[in-house]
Amino acid sequence: MSLEAAKAKAENAQLPWRLVRIDGQSRPVTKDYRPNRLNFEITKGKVTRVTRG
Repeated sequence: MSLEAAKAKAENAQLPWRLVRIDGQSRPVTKDYRPNRLNFEITKGKVTRVTRG
């Protein structure tokens, strides 16, 4: 799924989201745990992993 499609689904469900990794490179993120937040990992423009927290 593309990042745009994943963002749209998260926003439609009123879930916060953030990018945590792009093409193997980690992005700076906070350490606070939010069980409803989606963490997206992107490889070559596609969402390859989604975790919560």
